[in-house]
Amino acid sequence: LIKFEDSRETATMATGEVTRVDKAFFENPVKRLGVSGGTAPFFSLKLTKEGKEKFGAEYGHNGTISETYFIGKDLSRAVDEVEFYEKTLLITKRDKDDGAKDDGGMSEMLGYTFVYLGVVTLEETVDGSPVERELLILKNLYDSLTKLRLLDFKMGERTADVNWRGKSRARAYKQRILDGFTNSTKQGFRLEGFDGQPQVVTSMNPLISARMSLQRMNGPQVLMHYLDLHDVPADENESLKDDIEETDCARKADVYTKSEVAEIVLHETVSQLVQLSAACHASKVPQKWLGSSVALGYDVGSFPPRSNSTEQSVRSNVIINIFDWGRSELLTKEAFDQLSTAEQSDRQKFWEYYICGIDELSRNAAKRYDNQFSNSDGWDEITVRVMDYDSGNEDDFMGEVTLPLPKIPLETTWSEEYPLRGKGKPWIRGRPKNGRSRGSIKLDISWWDAPKDSSRIKGSWHITIDQASNLQVKDIISSDPYCLVIARSKSFEFEQMTSVKVKSLDPVWGETFELPVASRPSVLLDSLRSSGMLSVEAEKFKGILNDEDDAAWSALF
Repeated sequence: LIKFEDSRETATMATGEVTRVDKAFFENPVKRLGVSGGTAPFFSLKLTKEGKEKFGAEYGHNGTISETYFIGKDLSRAVDEVEFYEKTLLITKRDKDDGAKDDGGMSEMLGYTFVYLGVVTLEETVDGSPVERELLILKNLYDSLTKLRLLDFKMGERTADVNWRGKSRARAYKQRILDGFTNSTKQGFRLEGFDGQPQVVTSMNPLISARMSLQRMNGPQVLMHYLDLHDVPADENESLKDDIEETDCARKADVYTKSEVAEIVLHETVSQLVQLSAACHASKVPQKWLGSSVALGYDVGSFPPRSNSTEQSVRSNVIINIFDWGRSELLTKEAFDQLSTAEQSDRQKFWEYYICGIDELSRNAAKRYDNQFSNSDGWDEITVRVMDYDSGNEDDFMGEVTLPLPKIPLETTWSEEYPLRGKGKPWIRGRPKNGRSRGSIKLDISWWDAPKDSSRIKGSWHITIDQASNLQVKDIISSDPYCLVIARSKSFEFEQMTSVKVKSLDPVWGETFELPVASRPSVLLDSLRSSGMLSVEAEKFKGILNDEDDAAWSALF
C-alpha cells in the first residue's frame, strides 16, 4: 500500500484500494454538470481556501490555482476507471520515492493521463435533500479557457474484444462491425466527440447523424476542422472588445491573427503528439487499452497580443491527453512478466494497434503543419471548388474556378465574379460559350503583411467567398452547396471549407480564409530535431510525411 499525506488516505472499496481526499478541500454541496461522451455524470468542484493552499504549489501557476481547476466524475459510473488511475498514482509515487524510473518506460507515457487526485465524498442536493456522491477528482479541461475546442479520438484498429472486461461475443462483434464502417480500420483512430465545433461542422450535422459523421472523418478532414478559426468572431475575444471593425481588428490591435494562432496550436500539437508516439514506442510493457481515447484541444476564443510570453500562453492551453480507461488495464513490467505466453501475445497485438493509431495521428498532424505552414516561397494558385453536400453518398461536384496568385503580393484588394468551370479547366471572364452554365462565384482577394521579426508567418492571402449564383440542381429540387478553398504550390497543398448552405442555388457565405506564407520553410523539423525528438534529414522528412504507409514514420521512433 502507498502511504499518503494526512490529506489523502487509502480506503478499501469493492474496487480495491482508492485514494481518499479530504472533503474540506472542496465546497459542499456540488452541482451536476451533465454527461460527456459516456454515461458517467460530471460535477462542478470548487476549491476552498484550504484546498487552494494545499494544491496550489503542485498544480497552480506560481503557487496560485483556480478554484475550478478540478472536476468531479461520478464514481458509481466509473468504477472500472478508478483502478487504472490508482495504478498511475502508485507508479508515479514510486518513481518519485526511488528517484529512478525503473518501470519499463511507463512514466513518460503516463504523464499524458489526466491529473487525478483521488476520490472525495461530497453531497448533491436532490429534491431539497442531500445525497452523497463519491467523485473521482480529475483536471477540469475547461478551466480558465474562453472557449474550448476538444477532439475525442477513439484509438486502435479494434476497439473491443470478446470476453474482455465484460464484452460478450455478440457485443464485441457488433463493435467490430462499427469499427469497419468508421475511420478506425483505415487509420487506426476515429473521431468520437467534438466539443466547440466550428460552423462548418455544425452546418453538416442536420443532414446526417452527427456521431456517424464524425466517426467517418479521416485524419486530414478532422485536422482541417480542428484548426478552423475562420468563423470565430473577434467580439468573442476579451482582448479585442475595445477594438472596432472586426475584419481589421487583429491588424489594428497588433494581436495574433487566426493563422498565427492556428500555427502555434498545430506546432505545439505536433510536438506533443510526437513525444507521445516516442513514449509509447519506448515503453517495454505492452498494454491492452481497448476503447481508450486521445484528447486534442485548445482555446479558440483567445487571440492575445503578439509577444513571446503570450505565444507561450497559447501553447500552454493546448491539450494532449490520454483517457477513458473503462475497458483498459494498466500492467506493470512485473505483472506483464507473470502473464502466460498467449496473454503476452494478446497484449502485444493490441498494443501494436494502439501505437499504430498514435503514430498515424501524429503523422497526419505533422503533414498538415508541413503543407499549411512550411511554404515560404508563396502559393502558385488557389482553387475554389463548389460541392453539393450529400449525407449518405459522395458529394457532387458543381463547378470550380482556379486563379493564379502573384509572387509579389499586391497591396490592393481585388474583387470579381467568376464563372464556374469543370474540373481542371482554366478560368475565363464572362459566361462560357459552350455548355450549360454552372453558375458563378464572387471572390474578394487581398494580401496582409505580418509584422517583421514577430511571427513565423511572412504574411497571408485573405480569400473571401462572398456568394454564388445560379448553381445547378444536384438534389431533387435544389442543392446543399459548400466551397473547398484549395491552396497549391510546387510542393505544398492544403484545403479549407466553408459552411454548408442547405437547399440554396444562390448561397451567400461571406466567409474569409487565410493562406499563410511562412517566414522560413523548416520551422517544425528544426524544432523537433533541436529538442531531440526526431533526427531525420530534411530532404527525407517530406517523403516520410507523404507516405501513407506509416511504417517509415513509425521507424523514426
